[in-house]
Amino acid sequence: QMHNLHEINWTTNLELQQRTAKYLERTDRVYLPSKTIEFDRNGELLLFSCENIKNSQIYFKYPYCMYVGFIPIAWYREGINPCMWKWQVICSIFYLTNSVAWMPHVLYWKMLDRKIYKFYLLRGGKYVKIYNMNPSGDQWFSWATINEFHVLTEDYEDFANKDEVEFLNKEGQLKYEVQVQLENYVDHHVTVQDEIIYFMKEGKVHQPEIFEMVSRGYNIDTSNFV
Repeated sequence: QMHNLHEINWTTNLELQQRTAKYLERTDRVYLPSKTIEFDRNGELLLFSCENIKNSQIYFKYPYCMYVGFIPIAWYREGINPCMWKWQVICSIFYLTNSVAWMPHVLYWKMLDRKIYKFYLLRGGKYVKIYNMNPSGDQWFSWATINEFHVLTEDYEDFANKDEVEFLNKEGQLKYEVQVQLENYVDHHVTVQDEIIYFMKEGKVHQPEIFEMVSRGYNIDTSNFV
């Protein structure tokens, strides 16, 4: 069988190009901090921290607590039936309420995972380490690529202009709860696309200059570090 040498060369070059593009990032969005970066012994720099659970309503967040409140009402109707409804209606309400009414509140608890607990820059300046904490106090972390950060507008309706949006005040703290959409986010070993994470206003920005540039999607030049 005869093979076309030009086709073989073209296929080889295309495979090499695709393989290279997977690992080689070409970007001009690189920021050099004005001060020397002081990494810890693990090669990490704390940018942001927040007690996301302490600063959030857990049990009595409206309207989720209202749905949970339907459950004892359903039990009361099942036992007493003050309106004298048919048993088919009573049983349907009872089972439907106990099966569904708690779901919105649980999904809200799950959403609290996206409110960032701690946020680190890793040495090399291309990746960040994100710590999360749920209402049970469990903590875990994942990594994200900085160039996949897309900060949203203050009304959370659209993507903001990365080079024009202002979300820090004069003290270097957040003006409002900042939302950032990640192209890829790892949640309990499962990669989720286009996930939104939250930086609560109650949190503390430890490195305002670097935090701002990372949120804008700039890789950080970490050549000047100790």
